[in-house]
Amino acid sequence: MDFLLFAAAVFGLVWLLVLVLAVPVLLVWAVRRQRPPISPRRQRRPRLLTATPHQIRAAVKEISIYTHNEEISARLLHHTRLENRGKPLSWCVEKTIHDLVRDRR
Repeated sequence: MDFLLFAAAVFGLVWLLVLVLAVPVLLVWAVRRQRPPISPRRQRRPRLLTATPHQIRAAVKEISIYTHNEEISARLLHHTRLENRGKPLSWCVEKTIHDLVRDRR
């Protein structure tokens, strides 16, 4: 009789331990499952490489040869730099000019 009481007590303690450990794990799993995955737009992107105002003005003037408008050139360069973070300014200028020439065809 004492063995049965002891076995029942151990069995009860084991179930209690399982519940105490399983409930938080299941709660964390359920919360993580409900979160939407991080979209590519929200992921960290590299920062824009810094360029001096003089370099940017010179780049805009170089693009203006093709657009004949400095405001449009500045906007196109800005957009290209945002879409290609981490690339140097000279690369962005070349890409902008390449895109302009390509789109004229």
